[in-house]
Amino acid sequence: MVRISPDIAKQIAREAISEPYRQIDALPTEKFRQWLRKRDIHFVNWQTLHVLWATGILRPVAVQNDALTTTPILDVNGRFEEVELGWHEPAYVDLGSDIQTVPARSAWQGKFDSALRDSLWWHPFQLPQLLKVSTILQSNTAIDMSLQGSAAYAKFAGESVASVPDRLMRFAQEEQNESFQRLLALLLAVEPLIHPSVYGSITVTSDEMFEQYFEWRESIDAASLMQLGRVGKITTRAGCRRS
Repeated sequence: MVRISPDIAKQIAREAISEPYRQIDALPTEKFRQWLRKRDIHFVNWQTLHVLWATGILRPVAVQNDALTTTPILDVNGRFEEVELGWHEPAYVDLGSDIQTVPARSAWQGKFDSALRDSLWWHPFQLPQLLKVSTILQSNTAIDMSLQGSAAYAKFAGESVASVPDRLMRFAQEEQNESFQRLLALLLAVEPLIHPSVYGSITVTSDEMFEQYFEWRESIDAASLMQLGRVGKITTRAGCRRS
């Protein structure tokens, strides 16, 4: 997994989790899997997403402490940094790490406690990368392959499946993944700003927050926001304090 700036990673986590005007919420792994399923991206279970994270293929927007302490195949050395998200437990961002191998399913099947399905947080804006990964995981066959006999079909399918780990590793090592993280930070930052223009409404938890929203929106430094897509250091909201 390509490493990213701690500033970018923390900005993503804060915007996705603790932003008071967030209109599109982050989701824990199982709910995110269900959300993907409705969009025709099918993972058999939440454990698949969890192992893709643990081995460095995918990067959630935030990581809870349980994921670091109880995921059996996880190497945490230099990969995670703590971030304040207002949770009652420590929260972390994933900065990335070198990927050495993608373990076979037999290496991790059944070893994840069910509580871990709520220990990683993802955001719907990560959909483009999930689309790429789901394409890699698909084993396509020619329309007439079944007519070649079971042995030929099994050989073709076996070769296709065997290539998946290498393709996943190449995906994780692509430099454009770092660019996508900067784009994700920008998308998350502007989403509460443009949501009313797109949907004609804004959802807040109280009348007071409704009034404060417009004050907050007027205080945004648009020039700083545009820097999110280009630089590592992020200064998005000059003079804006939110609690």
